[in-house]
Amino acid sequence: MSKELRQIQEALYQLTRAEHSLPAQVVSADENECIAESNGYKYYNVRLRATVDASGNRLVIVPRAKSWVILSPIAPESDTYFVSMVSEVEKVVMSIDGKFVIKNAEMSLKTILNQIVKELKSAKVTTSDGLMPFDPVTITKFERIDQYVNQLFE
Repeated sequence: MSKELRQIQEALYQLTRAEHSLPAQVVSADENECIAESNGYKYYNVRLRATVDASGNRLVIVPRAKSWVILSPIAPESDTYFVSMVSEVEKVVMSIDGKFVIKNAEMSLKTILNQIVKELKSAKVTTSDGLMPFDPVTITKFERIDQYVNQLFE
């Protein structure tokens, strides 16, 4: 591309560049960034989170391809954008250094999972010899699952 063409393209980009948030359609997305299109212009390397830190703690909402998002600049007059709102979610990625807490006013997911494991460990299964408890190997596996639940959830 010639120097003049690049200058024209840059001038057109500056005219259409958003100082504020703008709607865009998602072309593609991964767990860190997406490509979005607005008014015929493609925005590459759009962050899915406004901040990028080294702690490893993150909550990312990955938008579905062809869905609509709102792109917002990281800072005034910045060419770096992040997705500030999504219309359709492909997936949610959550990573934290500590434990997860998922609960409502009455019950937590950890309590429910612990109760399921407890019931399974004491359950009896029908065999040709009648009702029998699970074998010790299976009980050990249930106990390991219970340990995983306790490691993951607070």
